[in-house]
Amino acid sequence: GHGWSASLFVSRLTAGALAFDERVQLPESTTLNARLTQRLSRSTSLTLDVFNLLDRRVGAVDDFVASRLWSEDGMPRDFLVHPGEPRGVRLAFRKTFR
Repeated sequence: GHGWSASLFVSRLTAGALAFDERVQLPESTTLNARLTQRLSRSTSLTLDVFNLLDRRVGAVDDFVASRLWSEDGMPRDFLVHPGEPRGVRLAFRKTFR
């Protein structure tokens, strides 16, 4: 039928060790995504997604690796960080043909 639906998605990464000796710890992080959908008919719907609703600064991929530049001596260990996405919005229209 027609109508509205809403949902919340929670993604939680717990704290953990990034090195074997557990000296370097990954902090825990939580993000919240929301979805609101209006079903316009049996075959059409309109969906609004909001990603990272609380605009948290989180790491999507964090690692502690040995790496060096060509000009450096030795193999220093350092963080490799890929930040999570900032707050974002997507509006989608869906039509199903049968």
